[in-house]
Amino acid sequence: LILDAFLISLFQVREASPRATILNIVKCAILELNSLNAQCNGRLIETDQRELLCDIILHAASDAGLKTDDDITEEWREW
Repeated sequence: LILDAFLISLFQVREASPRATILNIVKCAILELNSLNAQCNGRLIETDQRELLCDIILHAASDAGLKTDDDITEEWREW
């Protein structure tokens, strides 16, 4: 559900949306994933899942119009 809500939010973003709007959507999704992983004692998201989640998040943000080569998830990601 977290990724579904994330993707829906990004889909609703217009290409000309400010970078801050897209980053806020990413931040909210990352914080929710942090919380879910914490509820599972940090054992829910392992290395393979982390890489896949980051790829999905980064590609979706790029498709929504965010132009960056940086890993924008690192700032908030705890997993």
